[in-house]
Amino acid sequence: MPRHPRRKKRYAVQMPMTPLIDIVFMLLIYFLLTTNFMVDEGIKVKLPQAKAAAPQTQTTTASEIARWPTTARVKAMSSL
Repeated sequence: MPRHPRRKKRYAVQMPMTPLIDIVFMLLIYFLLTTNFMVDEGIKVKLPQAKAAAPQTQTTTASEIARWPTTARVKAMSSL
């Protein structure tokens, strides 16, 4: 009975993935930077005007706030 010689193993052709992934990310960045995103302006609502209170005119500056006294009370468990 004739014996067949062993066949050589074929190597599978593999596509290099690193350059492919680099190109995909470059295309993704390109399309993200060149796309015009829609800006939703929202719903226009007509708000009622206040009649009872006058508008606040006095403003407090940061130096005035710094002069306010600050106290901290510590309980028995050392928590604020």
